[in-house]
Amino acid sequence: MISNPIPHPDHLDKVFYVIYVEESRETPHFLNRRKGAYIRTDEFSQRFEPRLATYEEIQHLANRRRRAEELREGLIGRAQKRFDARFYLHYPKDISKSLIPTFSIAVVPMFPGLNPLTIQELQTILSECRLSAGGAEIPRGNLKSQHESFFYEHPRMLHSRVLSYLEVNIHRLLFYAEVVNLYVIEGAERDHGVRVDLILATIIPYLWYSNRFYRSIGYDGSLKIEVGLDRMQGKQFVIPVKSESGEYIEFAPMLDDSAKLSRETSAYELNQGYTDIVKDIFRNICFACGWKDAYSVDDEFIDRQIDKALSTWGGQEIIHETKKSRQNRFRQPPTNHPAGE
Repeated sequence: MISNPIPHPDHLDKVFYVIYVEESRETPHFLNRRKGAYIRTDEFSQRFEPRLATYEEIQHLANRRRRAEELREGLIGRAQKRFDARFYLHYPKDISKSLIPTFSIAVVPMFPGLNPLTIQELQTILSECRLSAGGAEIPRGNLKSQHESFFYEHPRMLHSRVLSYLEVNIHRLLFYAEVVNLYVIEGAERDHGVRVDLILATIIPYLWYSNRFYRSIGYDGSLKIEVGLDRMQGKQFVIPVKSESGEYIEFAPMLDDSAKLSRETSAYELNQGYTDIVKDIFRNICFACGWKDAYSVDDEFIDRQIDKALSTWGGQEIIHETKKSRQNRFRQPPTNHPAGE
């Protein structure tokens, strides 16, 4: 994106342009129809001499981006392993391997690695960005430390699972995972099932907690959200349609025992288009678990599920922000000129 011309304060015949290049995997970035890439060859007070980049310099830029992606996936994988370690301490492996479903959600910068937070900065931020609801706080519990990270065990406020886990680290990763309870479902095809609306009641506060965290540290760059479902094969998933009459939408994964669902977004969208992200995650989860109509159902149905989840959790700040988000809808910052063309 390129701004409108900005007049020079001292020279009427000169203008400035502000160019914004969005973060992406494809580096280095080229303007359209250019046959090479220019790089900065000198710094600060030295004279700038333009020249085409060498192959080695372009390869260096590409490798730097790849290392950031590898770090991102490694951070998510490490957090998942830590949760799994706690999980297997709580449950015998012969039971946990098949009978107990788990859910996780990770939010992390697309390209971490530059300027990690200090431990002191992270600890201060965590003490300042808790959410209050129903007389309690999220996350709750004692803060504990691990390499590059702080974590809470059992941070849930309502609908307490036997095990839940929240990790935040210096690379700005937030990872939450929990054991998903199987509820008695009267009138459904099976006696016990996974209430998808209660998974939604988990997503909402921790996604909003992530939003508050990124605002607290002043981060407004690109993000990756990854949702994980494990040990889900053979489980009945249900969405209450009319709780008073016991009507449910029922579906079950037939082939997959796990699923990883990813969405690329930004801290700006997480703040301004929060409900759109929640809806997209909800549709993805339902579709992955066997509801073939998850993408064709209208937004009003999903809005009702979000409202029920909000009332379950009781977070007034999130309720207010959700209503505001629906009224305004998500809008990208205004652009004036497309770059390149």
